[in-house]
Amino acid sequence: VLYLLYNSPKQALYICLPILNLLSNISSCHFSVLTLELKTEKWQEDILDKRFNIGRQIYNACLGELYKRYNTITQRKEYNKVLEMPKDKDRNKEFNKLNKKYGLTEYSLHKYVK
Repeated sequence: VLYLLYNSPKQALYICLPILNLLSNISSCHFSVLTLELKTEKWQEDILDKRFNIGRQIYNACLGELYKRYNTITQRKEYNKVLEMPKDKDRNKEFNKLNKKYGLTEYSLHKYVK
């Protein structure tokens, strides 16, 4: 498995390769990081900077909207009633209903982004 991560055009490309520990009988993976410098031209750096900046702005706008929605739901009496319920499946169902009602679902966030 190969993962490519990117910080900025002036920094580096990180490649994370899981390396199986063949010396032990443990079935876990160990990760190593290889840092390679990108050789880009100025116009490529400008395009990448602009696209990552747009992505950052969208992410921050979504995060701010989720905080607003979360603060709204936590101030409601119905939320506090559900919070006082014993931890079980019924409580989880009630939290899911409140999340849908106040737009704290992944798909409601998709609508916000559009």
